[in-house]
Amino acid sequence: MTLTFSDRADAVQVDGLYHAVVPVASQQTKDRGDAFANALDIVLNKVSGDRSLHSESGLESILSRPQQFVSSFSYRDNPEFIAQHRALAAGAVPRGSEDALDESAQSPEIDSENLEGIAEEARYVAPYLIDVVFSSSAVNAGMRRYGVPIWGKTRPSLLFWVANFDGAERRLLGTSDESDIAPALDAASVQGLPAFFPVVDLEDMSAIDVNDVWGLYPDSVEVGARRYAPDVNVLVRNNTQLGNGELGRFAELDWVMSFKGLEYTGAVKGEDEAQAWSQVMTEVSQVLASRYAVRQTSDEVQGLMTIEVAGVESFSDYAGLEEYLSSLPTIKSSRLLWVRESSAAYMLDLKGQRAQFFEYVDLGNKMKRKKVVATMGALETAESLGVNEVNRDDATSAELVIKPVNIEYFVWNHPIVLKD
Repeated sequence: MTLTFSDRADAVQVDGLYHAVVPVASQQTKDRGDAFANALDIVLNKVSGDRSLHSESGLESILSRPQQFVSSFSYRDNPEFIAQHRALAAGAVPRGSEDALDESAQSPEIDSENLEGIAEEARYVAPYLIDVVFSSSAVNAGMRRYGVPIWGKTRPSLLFWVANFDGAERRLLGTSDESDIAPALDAASVQGLPAFFPVVDLEDMSAIDVNDVWGLYPDSVEVGARRYAPDVNVLVRNNTQLGNGELGRFAELDWVMSFKGLEYTGAVKGEDEAQAWSQVMTEVSQVLASRYAVRQTSDEVQGLMTIEVAGVESFSDYAGLEEYLSSLPTIKSSRLLWVRESSAAYMLDLKGQRAQFFEYVDLGNKMKRKKVVATMGALETAESLGVNEVNRDDATSAELVIKPVNIEYFVWNHPIVLKD
């Protein structure tokens, strides 16, 4: 999954949810099978958003036959293996032989056997990476079979405000601190979370007090975050410099996230920052997936919903609305009821809960919900919407009144094109 920074974060369409890269010892069939299982485990975690659901649902049973879900795969050299090989080779060269070291470092032979006898205690690094792409339809079908919720690719953007202590001072981490934020971004990518960092320029520093972020006060970043317009702000206190225990240095991260009127907190420790950030992203993902992941089974019927969308003023608006509705993971199917003037009505067959439908609409910011009393005065409109209860007692055709029906009203938030 690749994410790029922009001035405004907004909800993100996350690509690569069904793709994983894992290390592999060789290109032999047995090692490839194990790598497929590891890659599928990563994909299931990204698509469900909550790894704890796997063992509870029995979903782990499909990991024993991952090959049937594979769409394509390819091998490449593992850069970490190459770097380790070069470092070990450099250590084996006597001091004063810099020329020979440079030559060996520029063209090492990439063979796992070369590691033997150089540094027996070195951490093993697999010589290859395997890129695996799984069939989304097959994976989704397997998840539905076990009743595991599926989290679509439309996900809330997360802006991370990290107060870092380097042993001397506290400072906010920004996009220019590439090495410091890399563990967080890598962990977010593995989890399928669209994570971003602020620029931390003069504008940010004048609006944000690093000590407030260190204290984990969510309200303290509200004003400064407006320039980025994230869906969610996450505040993190990096205590890693304080984590020197008897067993050695460890990473410690405390976090808080305010979302939909609720506040979520966590405190994690890891052997290094990569492990600690992995735990943070896992916990954040579980919170968000509980709201957005749609539980669906092949025979589940959640019911119908009728919506009317105003602001559909052109063919491009209509096409955009059709595409948008088809992209929502809570909708099994949609049927156009009518188009007139600048409005369109649809009958939606939901496969998720109604509340989740509204969550996704709010997240996407493409349709604005509005409150309207659901009464209409045309019999043909009632029949087109599937409404049968109409008051006919001594009423003329002009006086027919439909009883209030279950219809939701929205306004299509189509882009505005400014003309010169």
